[in-house]
Amino acid sequence: MGIMSDDYDRIHWPFRARYYQEIGWTYYACASERIEAVRRMTDPQQLRAALEVPDLQKGVQRAVLKRLCEIGA
Repeated sequence: MGIMSDDYDRIHWPFRARYYQEIGWTYYACASERIEAVRRMTDPQQLRAALEVPDLQKGVQRAVLKRLCEIGA
């Protein structure tokens, strides 16, 4: 998990992990964490936004597309 700025948050919000009062949001950054997060996502808008994250790993992209099919979006 990484800790990033508000600008980073606007782009990477689909992979938010946890909020800490002292430091702000943490994010899933490695492919295995992101794939696990995708498996828990139920919002098609969040999944589509995940596809727009810069430098998205190919395995994560495949997981997002598969999840969109699974939920019928």
